[in-house]
Amino acid sequence: ALLTQSINEWQRTRQPADELAAIYKSRAIVRQQAGRLEDALADLSKSLALGQSSDATDPAEVQRTFALRAGVEQSLGKWKAAEEDLSAAIDRLDDLDALEATNPYLYAKRAAMRMRIADYAGAAEDTERAELDFRAIGDKIQRVLSAAEGALALYGA
Repeated sequence: ALLTQSINEWQRTRQPADELAAIYKSRAIVRQQAGRLEDALADLSKSLALGQSSDATDPAEVQRTFALRAGVEQSLGKWKAAEEDLSAAIDRLDDLDALEATNPYLYAKRAAMRMRIADYAGAAEDTERAELDFRAIGDKIQRVLSAAEGALALYGA
């Protein structure tokens, strides 16, 4: 209720779009945790619309919001939408600083969504990229898991 009141007050007083986007995103996270996935999805969509309309919005926030919305879509079984949002998040990696620009988990998650929608060649490419990035950051377990997922994707292709 407090976040909803904040949204109403920010709208009433015409506060900056990037600030309003952040409040919608916060409410979405609360709603997701409460199992209100459709409401969370709507809030994340609103957050993205506001965030992308403002030059003041940190590109990393937009990128992370796409990744969050993909997680909600995945929970709702909306595989194609989740794959599209993960692709949008990945497309924005070059806009981030070097530390944030390496995120093998995004590739691993998109590979899983691509497997769900039978895009096995795309999934294989993503698992290969995830495996290389996991190797670069020294995560041996995730590297091996990505390699195994890649083998399954290639089998499907």
